[in-house]
Amino acid sequence: MEYNNVNHLFEELDITQNQFENAHNELASQQSIIIKRQIQDVWVNQFNPSLLRSWNANMDLQYVTNVFACVAYIVSYMSKAEREIGMLLSHTLSEMKDGNENAKESMKKLGQVYMQNREVSAQESVYRVCSLRLKECSRKVEFIPVGPNPVRMSLPLSVIKSRPDNDNDDDENVWMTSKLDRYKARPRNAEFSNMCLATFFSQFRILTASQKPSARSKNVFKLDNDLGYIQKRTRTADAVVRYPRFSPIICPEKYYLSILQLFLPYFEDEQLKPPTFETHQEFYETGSVKIRGCELEEVWSIVCTNRNKFEMNADAIDHAQEHLNKFGPHEDAWGLLCPEKEVERLEHPKENVDVEDCDGDLDIPDLKHEKKKDDYSIEFRSVKISKQDGHSLMRSLNEKQQTVFYKIRQWCLDRVNGKSVEPFHIFLTGGAGTGKSHLIKCLNYEATRILARMLPHPDDVSVLKMAPTGVAAYNINGHTIHSILSIPINAQKLYQPLSDEKINVLRNKLAQVQILIIDEVSMVDQKLMSYIHGRLRQIKQSRDQTAFAGVSVIAVGDMYQLPPVFGIPLYKDTLNGVLWNDNFKKVELEDIMRQKDDTQFAFLLNRLRVKEGDEILCDEDLAMLKSCETGEECENALHIYSCNNQVDAWNKKLLHKRCADVICVKAQDMDKDGKKGNKIREKPYTGMQTQLPPYLWIAVNARVMLLKNIDVSKGLTNGCFGNVTEILTDHTNLNPVCIKVNFEMADVGIHSIEMSQESIGKKYVRKQFPLKLAYACTIHKVQGSTLEKAVVSLKNVFESGQAYVGLSRVTSLSGLVIEHFDPKRIYCNPEIKERIEIMKPFIEKSTSEDIHDYNFSLIMQNVQGLKQHFIDFKSQCQFVNVDCICLTETWINDDDLCDVVLDNFRFYHQPRHLSYCNSGVGNVLKEQSHGGVAMYIKNTYSSRLDISVDNLEFIAILVTKPVSVVISVVYRPPSYSIKSFCESLDNLLDALHKISIRCIVMGDFNEDLLKGSSQVSKLMCNKGYKQHVLNATTEKGTLIDHVYSKGLDLLETEVIPTYYSYHEAVKIAF
Repeated sequence: MEYNNVNHLFEELDITQNQFENAHNELASQQSIIIKRQIQDVWVNQFNPSLLRSWNANMDLQYVTNVFACVAYIVSYMSKAEREIGMLLSHTLSEMKDGNENAKESMKKLGQVYMQNREVSAQESVYRVCSLRLKECSRKVEFIPVGPNPVRMSLPLSVIKSRPDNDNDDDENVWMTSKLDRYKARPRNAEFSNMCLATFFSQFRILTASQKPSARSKNVFKLDNDLGYIQKRTRTADAVVRYPRFSPIICPEKYYLSILQLFLPYFEDEQLKPPTFETHQEFYETGSVKIRGCELEEVWSIVCTNRNKFEMNADAIDHAQEHLNKFGPHEDAWGLLCPEKEVERLEHPKENVDVEDCDGDLDIPDLKHEKKKDDYSIEFRSVKISKQDGHSLMRSLNEKQQTVFYKIRQWCLDRVNGKSVEPFHIFLTGGAGTGKSHLIKCLNYEATRILARMLPHPDDVSVLKMAPTGVAAYNINGHTIHSILSIPINAQKLYQPLSDEKINVLRNKLAQVQILIIDEVSMVDQKLMSYIHGRLRQIKQSRDQTAFAGVSVIAVGDMYQLPPVFGIPLYKDTLNGVLWNDNFKKVELEDIMRQKDDTQFAFLLNRLRVKEGDEILCDEDLAMLKSCETGEECENALHIYSCNNQVDAWNKKLLHKRCADVICVKAQDMDKDGKKGNKIREKPYTGMQTQLPPYLWIAVNARVMLLKNIDVSKGLTNGCFGNVTEILTDHTNLNPVCIKVNFEMADVGIHSIEMSQESIGKKYVRKQFPLKLAYACTIHKVQGSTLEKAVVSLKNVFESGQAYVGLSRVTSLSGLVIEHFDPKRIYCNPEIKERIEIMKPFIEKSTSEDIHDYNFSLIMQNVQGLKQHFIDFKSQCQFVNVDCICLTETWINDDDLCDVVLDNFRFYHQPRHLSYCNSGVGNVLKEQSHGGVAMYIKNTYSSRLDISVDNLEFIAILVTKPVSVVISVVYRPPSYSIKSFCESLDNLLDALHKISIRCIVMGDFNEDLLKGSSQVSKLMCNKGYKQHVLNATTEKGTLIDHVYSKGLDLLETEVIPTYYSYHEAVKIAF
């Protein structure tokens, strides 16, 4: 509906102007102005027609009805960054007090907060380095310490010690002269007698010893007791005085003492509260003094008169300060006052260019190429694992892997069920063949499956996998850290936030990330880890200092491998190392998971991994390594050296031996400065730190390695091997323009590699093919790779961990050839061992009573398909070690019985169709699919009981040792009415009681005991039974699997997680 004017709108709404104003005043928090507008102007900024014609530009009038509001907006905007860092430091300090941190840890945390959040401009940095003043004031500011215990400065320790011993006993002799001391020593004349403390320091300044006047001056006055000189301020206005402000409600004595000290003239402290008055408040309210003559004046009148000179609008300022402290500054205050400037800023995003964008491709004519359009979209690698493959992975986890797996799985379940859970930070480590990668695959599958329930959009990511190198990222179907989080390769030491445009793209895709998996974490340095923390804080819009913005992190790797080339290892005790050392807990896998021939080699590698420099190898290990020193060159295997000159020599030898028509591709180097011309240099620069080589010797059939991450999703990663199939040249000058490479990875294939561009230093740019010969590589280059065969030279090994990394690249001992073997070259960094030992464990050792110590134990679970999950539940070590297994929802018939045989157990099964009658509700239930109950009982125990109860899925057995106990498992379908079910259950309980006074009844009753009252529970309680399960038994956090017992003095239950069913298992022991 359209309205002609405001009156028309009011008429339609049946309200008046006065009613609108009254309603607005009730809702408005402060005085405001509503401008009368025409209908056509509702989407136009507020303007004045006359001023608009004169101004001839955009206009948006904002009325400010409060002077202080205007000042608060401007000051809040100007000091926003400093206020935020102050709040962060205060918050961190309070957290440290609560945690009882020691001095070292406290300083670490404070330093980390300040370093990561304090933004310092280049101008401020220069001013601070040059000791220039950062601010200038038109008036001086004097702070006056007042109150019962004002701050005082002590004399230097050397001065105190130089005094005679008898002088040191006087506590007052250790303090420097304070401002209060100088005030009380002012001259006792007419000018100073009636002067209060605030006026004294506002109008006069203290002179230092060097400023003492040689001649007498009318504006200079000497203080009593030789406490120095003061000078009246004549060239400048009176100083602004600042002082502590106490609350008259919370601290009344401090409040009244402080205002008496400030605004009541006095020479002695006793004058602030004469002996006849008990409190300062009483003296202020009822006392009188003589200061201007013979007449008495009331104290409160004198104080108020002097106070009004310094505190104007004090109540309004106090209220504003209280509001500011409570609600904080208005984030968009400047935008409200000057909206045009804010719009202009947003319309010019290029003025706020990110650091990583500064070294883009240069538009040099000789190197000209089509530039890519700015695209901030992110493509995620989503390789989904089928349920069958996922179960196959989890089935082979060993005991320690299962403990870690189920603890993280429980965290995921608690998270999706709305429980408050703390994020975890795990360092998963271990030697070769201990199953780190296998465990990560299982965790990724299960966490992704569970956390998917809480994602608002199916394309959102809950588990993010990444690695520092392209090869490592490709191996885990993840992303490189730098690409997925938009971190520049040569990032600055201090964190540089992303622009709004880029961070919004990241936030759109990664805002729902709950778990971060970082593979090959030994290659991650402290700066990169700090950037990961900063990016996640930006993505999650986190304002506190929670590590990684509350995202859980699983860092996988082996610190005994080579450290980051140009960075500081994570375990080093530095300021940035706090992120690692204070948050991560270790999980060290030790059991070898490799099969048959690889086992002995894996054990050998794990011993070499922790071998220290002075440690001697055992004869067995020495013989095994010497057996690999065959003397063969093995031209078809990759040669691994420690130095580049060894690599270059072998590469050139093999290239000229195995390839014809070898050519040399010279890099095209140019100056960035266009004024120097666009001519390509005759000789490329050498000795520069760059990925692209100055000269590339190459030929068809040459073995090469890719030097840059071109497309990680396709396997075109830094370190990927291949063979040249064709070299395409320019028809005019015969220079190579494209090189086709058939990469060794089966799913990569043949790709055309074109020239890549890279900045070398600050002045030059290079264009070259991102390839190098790869008949040999350095140890650093192959870290993270896996090879079938390799020749490893231990000559010139110069760093701890180098030999271990080289030797551990192959998957078996038969694929290893060693050159220049020297056992002294194999050694680790002892600091790594120390650091890992002091890390807290992620899995704490259980101190509770072991449930295995009981005489009889059994497992109960809703298996949701016994035949489908038989292999899974049989692989659970806790299942096969019990005396009885009770199952519900078996979903099997008589034809499937031969497929579910368990050695040393007898099997009893009751299908659904035999459990219900042919009439009434039973007829409906027996026609439904699934259902059924079963029991496995060890052959040494008694057999099944023959009990007849209509319309109930159950099995019962009698166990005669260690005591006589009847055990029954029951299942209630969700569609079975609880009233009818309880009637049948009651009949069963009566029948069991006739057989034994000791009974255990368990099963899936489909009634959640965590929600409160339960009819099943009431029935069992009336029959003398006790329910034992206290924790949730399903993935949804419900407790529908119950265990009831009677006649047993001691019975323990434990919920055991499983991956293959919606229901967890319950272990019972008595």
